[in-house]
Order: sequence, then structure tokens, then C-alpha cells
Amino acid sequence: MTSVFYLKGLDSPDCAKKLEEKIKNINSVRSVKISFAAGKLEVEYDDVTQKIIETIREQGLSIEKVCGDDVAVEIIEDESGAGSSTVSKVKNAWMKIFEGGAVSAAISGVILLAAALMWWAGHSKHFIIAAYSAAIVIGGWATFKKGVKNLVRFKFDINVLMVIALTGAVLIGEWMEGAVIAFLFSLSHALEDYAMDRTRQAVKKLINLSPSVAFVKTPEGEVKKDIREVKVDEIVVVRPGERIPIDGKVLAGSSWVNESAVTGESQLVAKEKGSYVYAGTINEGGYLEILVEKPASESMISKIIKLVEKALEKKTPMQRTVDKFAVYYTPIILAIALGMATIPTFVLGYDPTTWVYRSLALLLVACPCALVISTPVALVSAMGRSATAGVLVKGGDYFEKMAKVRVLAFDKTGTLTKGEPKVCGVYNAEDVNSEELLKIAYSLELKSEHPLAKSLCDYAKEKRLEPFEIISFKPYPGLGVEGKLMVDSEGIECLLGNIKFLESKGAFINEKFKLLIDENKKSGRTVIGVAACYKSQSIKLIGIVVFEDDIRKEAREVIEAIKRMGISTVMLTGDNKSAAHSVASALGIDTVYAGLMPEEKLNLIEKMQEEKGMVAMVGNGINDAPALAKCDVGIAMGAKGTDIALEAADVALLSDDIKKIPFFIVLSKKSLSIIKQNIALAVSLKLAAVALLSGGFLTMWMAVLADMGTTLIVILNGLRLSRVREKNNKQSKVKQLSVAMDSHQ
Repeated sequence: MTSVFYLKGLDSPDCAKKLEEKIKNINSVRSVKISFAAGKLEVEYDDVTQKIIETIREQGLSIEKVCGDDVAVEIIEDESGAGSSTVSKVKNAWMKIFEGGAVSAAISGVILLAAALMWWAGHSKHFIIAAYSAAIVIGGWATFKKGVKNLVRFKFDINVLMVIALTGAVLIGEWMEGAVIAFLFSLSHALEDYAMDRTRQAVKKLINLSPSVAFVKTPEGEVKKDIREVKVDEIVVVRPGERIPIDGKVLAGSSWVNESAVTGESQLVAKEKGSYVYAGTINEGGYLEILVEKPASESMISKIIKLVEKALEKKTPMQRTVDKFAVYYTPIILAIALGMATIPTFVLGYDPTTWVYRSLALLLVACPCALVISTPVALVSAMGRSATAGVLVKGGDYFEKMAKVRVLAFDKTGTLTKGEPKVCGVYNAEDVNSEELLKIAYSLELKSEHPLAKSLCDYAKEKRLEPFEIISFKPYPGLGVEGKLMVDSEGIECLLGNIKFLESKGAFINEKFKLLIDENKKSGRTVIGVAACYKSQSIKLIGIVVFEDDIRKEAREVIEAIKRMGISTVMLTGDNKSAAHSVASALGIDTVYAGLMPEEKLNLIEKMQEEKGMVAMVGNGINDAPALAKCDVGIAMGAKGTDIALEAADVALLSDDIKKIPFFIVLSKKSLSIIKQNIALAVSLKLAAVALLSGGFLTMWMAVLADMGTTLIVILNGLRLSRVREKNNKQSKVKQLSVAMDSHQ
């Protein structure tokens, strides 16, 4: 069995690692995987659910949500303490008071204030020390416990520094200092917990999108089922205002669906019989009956959640450097503090209390917490923001790379154009009628997934044509196809593809067709030729099919926005030069390379990387796979419903909206800028505090305040990324529905 626990209070990678080790030691646990960034614990086990929950709670963590194969409702109910025994209630209360966090900080702060008032009122010194001691114990108990365990293991971290500082403060009689340190540190932890929970909200929102139950239509009537029990080919009923629970096709009914939660697309999308719908989207209009095509675990929203959580665990080069630095940082600080406490006292003969005090203050101000958290908090925030905008980024390093991209390459068809080319002309030779020409082309294109093939097949179906029997078939990727068809009881060798391909195969093209082909190409249209060898004659062109693909209306605005950011734009397309230059000229693209094979696109990407630096590419995620894989950041179009695109790309635009590209670039540049700001802030503020300390101007509580302040500034600065906006005016849902209904009528 496997269960996934979403945790609250997981405030550091070290805490996550400890929990993972504890659960690994439980008998019957087969595997454990923990994600600090997502606050998620995944456990594969044999009937030890309760022991896992107890271990989680022993670490001072709470369970926010549980998903799995065998998880009882009582787990969640017990989390709130409902119906638990008196012993459990006392244990929970003890944990809330002494295990750090908001409650510990609040109680410690109140006691600290009371002690200060007693001192001001002139009460007995013993009462005041007792109050300060209580504030130290309540505010610092959780930290002290962790620190002692780590000290015994010679594992030096922030908790060890706090243990040494608190112990030192008590030993030299600085009770008030110790109490203030404990309070500020527990408050800092509470604020960090809140900030980290905020950064995880995007993932949690995705998790909560898909309903836990579905209403399945059966011969006996509607049956309410757990979403995990709904099977492929069952029929699910969705009423107006409800969330669609699964991925599938509409069997009956029509409506308008809000897909913004999954794809980032703000406009309502019309759905009717045959339309595809996604789990987590909202049915804003009519009644729908949906044929289930994927189990809940394989729905689009499930894949997005898995990819986002996986991406959150990937570290950027900058973060890896910071992590390596932090490993050596704490022992070095401990050595310096020890030297500060001993050398002036035993070598130079200075007052020991002053220098021990200063060494303790150094330990506090030098805590590396702000530095360590500076990168992940920004990346988690950026990842969440991009996911809610329909831009699926598969790792934090792609933000860093995209911010440095100097060249952005575009495929043409389906990227800058709508990718829905329509047949706008069919020209046949005199000895072949147009119907036979279309039937040959239709037969050869049936097995192809190319947009031109789909358009041609749709056109043939509209004409109610039947394909010929295929005897043999051979594809030539990027060029065309070759096949033998049974035409009028005779096997005919046929070719279909671009004109260059047909010529390479020896097909004869007369002057009339050459002029017609040139004329259409100059107009930016796409031409494919059909050649055949009838009755032992030589192979010749028997006709052409002409396609027109409209440019996306937003494409020019997107290209202009990218160029304003100082990024060069390039078109890499397998289409003919005339069509490519026509589209590039209309959009203002800097450089055009046309008539390219997949390996030629790959070679050009490598060349641009050598000459200009980092290169990103936008393509359909399938035909452009080699080039997308080679470039520094591969951005896939057509990711909606396309498994290959989601797997192949570094970044996927879930709504096929190229307006998301400038948004992603802006978000990436701001992410890199904020990461640099955070690292600079963490280092510079520490250095400033150390300078004050060396002059004797920094007390221990001021050192904690400086450390806490730096950490909070870093966190709040990182959270700014969750507020990066897209530059487009979104209609309200009511207005969208009104406009949509008007257009439907």
C-alpha cells in the first residue's frame, strides 16, 4: 500500500531528512520519499498507517491531507483531537506549547513581557529569573532538543548554535538575553512556517482541484463512487457548477467549461459531444455526460501535480553552490566563536564575560538560515505562480537558464501559426479527376499525425470520400510518404510530400504545375504534391493540394515583447522559404531558416549556442524533439492532452497560449534577480551585524533579531514572485459567459 501525507510544520530540509530516517526505521515500511518544498511524504508500507502518523506527530508536525490506498477518515478527524482520550489531549497540548511554532512563541512572549513588568515594578529577583527561565524553556525547548541530538552526532546546524548560545547566556547570568533569544527564535520559526506554507499553496490548490467523488451513470441509476474506483469507459455525470472529476470525452450535453485552473486559459471553452474535458475544470453551463478515458491517477491534473512536485525538488546551480557552502560554514563559525571566547581571555588577559558574551552573539548573528533558504523560497514561489498561469516548469534551474537566454527560436506551424492548416485549393492533372487525386492523398495520409495530414483527411471526410486499400506504406519523416494503393483493381505506386522530395524520387513535374507551385509558395501557402505511376508509365506529378495556416493574432505582440527584452528571435521550420519568410516578415522575426530537416534544426541550435550563448526553443514537443532536447530551455506547445510533450519539454504551455512566453521570461528574470538579492541581503546584513559586534554594539537579542529579520526579508522578497502578473485584461466569469453564449447563439 502507498499513502501520501501532506504535512504542516515542515520548516527545514534537515527536519524533512530526520522524519524520512525515522519512518524508514519502522518495520514493514518498504520505501519513503519526502519532498520538503512540497511538504509531502510518500510512504509504501504493509499495514502500519497508525505508526507512521504517530511518528509524524512525534516530530512536531501535523497532517493537513492524506491520499492513499488504505487511509481511514479517522486519521484526519483525530488530527483535530476530536474524540481523542484525555491523555491524547494533554499530549497534544504539551506538543503545542513546547514543540515550537506560533503557540510556543506567543506563550514565551507573554511570560517575557510579564518578567519585564515584574522587573520594572521591583519584584524579587528570584521571581524574575523564574519567569525568564519559563520563557527560555517554552520558547527554546524544541530547538534545544534538536540541537542536543545534533551536537551528540557532531552534526552542526542552526539548532546547535542556538543551544550553545542559550546555555552560554544562562551560565553567564544573562537571563533576560536568553529569554529574548528563545522568544525571537520561536517567533522566527513560526513566521518561517507560515511563509513556507504560503509558498506551498499553489501545489495544495492543484491537489484540491480534483473532486474526491464522482457520480457514475449505471442501468440502475446514478451511483456515487470514490474517484479512485471510477474505471475507464464508465460514464460520469456532471451538473452545472460542479467540478469535472476525470479526463474524458463528452457523450451527451453541451456547456461552457472554465479550464483556467488546469491550463491557465481565462476564457470559457465551449464543450459539446466529442469534446475533451479535464479533471479539475468547472462546468459553468449545462448538464454533461462524460466517457471516462483515463483513471484518476493518470488525469492531466495528476500529471501536473507530479511534475510540479518533482520540479520543486530540482536544485539550481546557484542553490547547489549555496548548499555546499552551508555545510562548511557552521563549523567555521563555531571555530571562530571558540577562538573569540578563549584567545582574548587566556592569551590577552581580557574579561572573560565580555568575550564569551560576544562569541555567543557571533554564533547567533552568523546563523546561515537566511542564506540557505534564500534560493528555495524564491523558486517554490516562482514555480507555484507559473503553475497557476498554465506554464508548467519542470525544474528551478530552467528559471535561471531562461533569465540568461539570448536567442529564442520558434517552429512555425502550430506555434506562430494556429497549427490548423486548411485545404484552400486542389489542382489535378488533366488525366486524373480531383476525386481520385484526393482519395490517393487521403489514403497515404491516414497514418500520419502531421497537422497537414489531419487537415487533408478532414477535408476528404467532408467530401464523403473512402480511402483506397493500402498494399504497402513507407514514411520519410519531414519529407513525405511512399505507398502502393489498390486503385481500380490495380496496384499503383504513389508518392506524397513536399516538391523537393518528389523530385528526388524522380517524379516528373510539368511547367504548368511548376508555375502554380511557385505562385502559391510566394503567397506563403504550403503545397504538397501527389505523384503516381500508372500502367508502367514513369512516375509523374498528378496534382497538388494547397494549404493555408492563419498566423496567431497575438503572435506579433509576443515577438515584439520578446525583442524588447533584448532577446533575438529566430524561425526554424521545415516549411518552404516563401511561406516561412511571409510569416516572419508579418511578425518581425529577426532570422529565418526554412526547409529544415530535424537534424538541421539540431545543428543550428548547437551553432547558435556556440556563437550567442543560451538558446530556448518553442515547438510542438514531438516533431521538434531533438532540437527541444538540445537547447537550454525547450518550451512545448500542444501540451494539452499530449503526454509526449509533457515528458519531452522543460517547459509546457498548457493552453497553447504563446502570450505566456513573455510572462515566463519576465518571471524567470525576476526570479534570478530576487535570488541574487536574497543572497546579497543575507551576506551583507550578516557582515554589517558582525561589524557592529566587533565594536561591542550588538547584544545577543539584537543578534537574534538581526538573523530573524534577515530571514524574514529573504522570505518576503521571495514571495513577491507569487504576485507577478500577466499583461492581459481578463474578463470576469459572468461577462465571459455572456459573451460566449451570445457567440453560440
